[in-house]
Amino acid sequence: MGLRRILVLLSIAALASCTSQAQNVVQKYWSDNYGVSVPAPDGKFYQYSRLAKAQPDECFDPSNPTLSQQSFFANYPNDLDPTTVVNGACTNSLSRKPGQLKTNQAYLWGFTSWGHDLWFGTIANTLCLVAEGMGAANFAMNTVECQGLAQDVRPPRIFLYDTKTAQLTDMTPQVFNSINPADKYNLMHTTGLRSAGSLGDVVLIAGIAQGGVSMFAFNGRTRTFIGSAFYNGSDAAHPKYTNIRQWLVTNNNLYVGVAGNTVNQIGFGATSGYILHWIGSAANPFNFETVGILNADPAYLARYQDRLFVTTWGGNQSGPGGTDTAYGTQLYMSPGISKIGTATAAQWKPIWKYSDYEVEPSGAMGGGALAAHDGWLYWSTMTPPGAQAQAFASMYKNAPSDYAFLGSYRPTAMFRGKFLDSATPQIQLLYGNQRLPKYVEQGTTSRCTNTGPTCEWAIVPNNMSGTPALYGLAGYNNPFNSYTWWMTTYNGELFIGTFDWSYILFESLFDLTNGQQSTAALPDLDLGAASISTADANTIPPEVIAAAREFEGADLLRIHSSSDPAYVVDLDGMGNFSNYGVRNMLQLGSQLYIGTANPFNLLNPPINANYEDQLGGWELLHMKPTDLWYQTYCSAYTATTMPSYCVQPTTP
Repeated sequence: MGLRRILVLLSIAALASCTSQAQNVVQKYWSDNYGVSVPAPDGKFYQYSRLAKAQPDECFDPSNPTLSQQSFFANYPNDLDPTTVVNGACTNSLSRKPGQLKTNQAYLWGFTSWGHDLWFGTIANTLCLVAEGMGAANFAMNTVECQGLAQDVRPPRIFLYDTKTAQLTDMTPQVFNSINPADKYNLMHTTGLRSAGSLGDVVLIAGIAQGGVSMFAFNGRTRTFIGSAFYNGSDAAHPKYTNIRQWLVTNNNLYVGVAGNTVNQIGFGATSGYILHWIGSAANPFNFETVGILNADPAYLARYQDRLFVTTWGGNQSGPGGTDTAYGTQLYMSPGISKIGTATAAQWKPIWKYSDYEVEPSGAMGGGALAAHDGWLYWSTMTPPGAQAQAFASMYKNAPSDYAFLGSYRPTAMFRGKFLDSATPQIQLLYGNQRLPKYVEQGTTSRCTNTGPTCEWAIVPNNMSGTPALYGLAGYNNPFNSYTWWMTTYNGELFIGTFDWSYILFESLFDLTNGQQSTAALPDLDLGAASISTADANTIPPEVIAAAREFEGADLLRIHSSSDPAYVVDLDGMGNFSNYGVRNMLQLGSQLYIGTANPFNLLNPPINANYEDQLGGWELLHMKPTDLWYQTYCSAYTATTMPSYCVQPTTP
């Protein structure tokens, strides 16, 4: 059975308990679109080396989780004495009881470089935080333990990896032991370090904090901590920001997007945002000027030709009967590079919005990664699975919710454009759907304008006049790819990393030890408005579950040229199916490095013996082409005509 058929069978059976109307319309939609096998290219052209890995940092005592959490804070950065670990067994330092190894640090989140050093920040227990933030009450899996928001938030860490010596150094103690007590406070009140950038001698690691945005500065040359700042509205120099994501260096200038103080009620991000230009130095590292003003939370930045472009989370939202159609991500364009400054901050303008494609407001998606490649700007979408079902419940308060997930759920989509600064830009749908589910007044294709039972799902053409995608279905033909998390160019190609959430679904609903479905009662998957029932799960044949599990993990794809579709590089998390996301990619010289998202905090010895030796926690990977890749793409060149991407890199 083909991979895509396996995935769609699972999604159809497990994602909703549908009425007959939904089975005829919504389920048939998913079956018709994703119920066929889409073959992947044969052979793997790349190999991966694991350079660094999150380590167990806690001895979790399931009989008293609170003690585990408190001991973590009391003995920062962890409460685990390695000398007490024997054959995967450990003893909790406070309860003095046997416990289970737990790896809290989940994502390699902010990622940048200075010289031959890789710098990155982390976040702990991300899956728990997202699920709990969406209303989950009992989120737990064989490989994840969530204790509640107050317990799952743990201080993040800052690491430096020296690519010349292959050494990993935890830089967090420099912050924790700073002579300025505010630095320790800022670190301990940071949820996660999502963002990183560098210019000159300065490395900036920033993230979301309790009440604002925190930022930590290091001297990259000396590898020493400079200081920290907390943007919580305390004074004019520290305005209130609520989010920070990607940094961008272009023309020797460093930019970053931050969210403003207003958070949209539907949950798609802030309704105000700013582009900051760093004008600091090692002596004054937290000096910025505002050069862009947006009506949404900036997500990803890229330069294309003479402009900067930004995808956003948030923006204007609209419920039933509303007239505003700018729901979901927008694509903003800056003034010309030479004109970017404080005087033109209000001149950044949205030139495209997700609703130019999407027909259903509850199906809105945030902005994913974007990058310039081969004469085009490529951009994408992302939204946590379940967020759209919650938006549906908010918009249509009395509507049946049993099929809201399938009706509103959207895999990631990809678009590209050129001539974007002209009056007639050319925009194409690369991966998406020609027709989409829409909640309408019965017997019409008009948007539902009430909250009563007189509305139904219909399948209607997308808002691009029903234009089919050039290369494939949304999700890059995989319905579980809900994020395009990162894009980067490497060896003249565009690489694309996704978040594939199939492992969450499978492991949540099934005991897959040795590939067998459990005969015990299965738990409901509590994701707030997107709950999944035991009855639905029990309809899935065990052989489908076992087969589908072989393809869990993040997808990595590449686009060779603007004439090509996205070819599969990897479908299983680069050798670790619990790597559910390619969170970052960074090219340093001729080398490509990958940071993963992997929140499965209990996937440690001895439990990993039943999970094919996979381990939870973030990973830092080095990827390089194999000999087969060079034979395929480079064998026709001579020494004088060989392009740079055919010069084989060496392992760092």
